Amino acid sequence: MPTEFTPMRIAFDLDNTLVDDFAKTLRPGILPLLERLHAKGHTLILFTQSTEARTRTILRDHALEQLFSLVFCREHWDPRNENPVKDLRVVEADVIVDDDPRNIAFAKSIGKHGVVVQGYRGGRTPANEIALIERAITGGIVQRIQHWLHRGLR
Repeated sequence: MPTEFTPMRIAFDLDNTLVDDFAKTLRPGILPLLERLHAKGHTLILFTQSTEARTRTILRDHALEQLFSLVFCREHWDPRNENPVKDLRVVEADVIVDDDPRNIAFAKSIGKHGVVVQGYRGGRTPANEIALIERAITGGIVQRIQHWLHRGLR
């Protein structure tokens, strides 16, 4: 029985997840991943601790603006820069990809899915890293669908 495709709302962190500390380089392979997810109909959300001005500059410099339907910056959820966990309910996301394990743990504690990545500091990354990230994102949906079917929800 084929599973019906359900688009997800996927939140991505910016610093050390998509780009290095200084936003000079994109994580290798991340642009094609974002493009694939976007082309498949998923909604991409940028959920970052960076300021809006810095975020908009980075998105423009790396030609990422058109991929994100929502850009949620520090001013929107942490104006005093206290660095709370990212609550996916605020942006109505299903999953978060982030280098901060606190955000992943919180996502899971509220019934969402989280994918922790190693902080990107520039340079090379493991050859299979993007494939593993993509599998972790989509694998979470498979697990949720199985859970819903087990509970009798459709």
